[in-house]
Amino acid sequence: MFAETLYLQEVLKRIHKEMETENEEIVFTDQQVTLKFNAAIPYIRANCHGFLRTEQFRAMAYKVAETLAEKNSDYPVINFLVDTTELLIVDYKDLEWAAKEGDVLFYQLGVRKLAFIVPETKFEKFYLNTYQYHATRDPKNNVQREQFKTEEEAIAWLQQP
Repeated sequence: MFAETLYLQEVLKRIHKEMETENEEIVFTDQQVTLKFNAAIPYIRANCHGFLRTEQFRAMAYKVAETLAEKNSDYPVINFLVDTTELLIVDYKDLEWAAKEGDVLFYQLGVRKLAFIVPETKFEKFYLNTYQYHATRDPKNNVQREQFKTEEEAIAWLQQP
């Protein structure tokens, strides 16, 4: 019985992932970042890998802003999901910039929720905690932020009103 339940859960996850992929449009990709827009939910997903230099980090943020502006007439609220499980390093100044300027810009363009899929290691969590520290102290930053262990949890939260 337990094995059957686990099998069904895996099948449902695979079906959910396939449905998600069908609704996703790649809007940007390079060696460190892939950005996808999912019209079904709607949200922008960033998968980050390795080391993000300042110019890469800011280029990603501006591409997110550009995509939000393009899609805004059809989708007034587009949330943002960032998968940091394979991210290694982001400069401290970039995290501070994201919390103080990037999120404010995203909010103006329709982002209300920002979900992070977090890694299991403490080292990588340090970057997210640094970002959270700055974001929660800026009165202009109105984006709701949450951290999740799984993609399924993050997407479920983004879909809540």
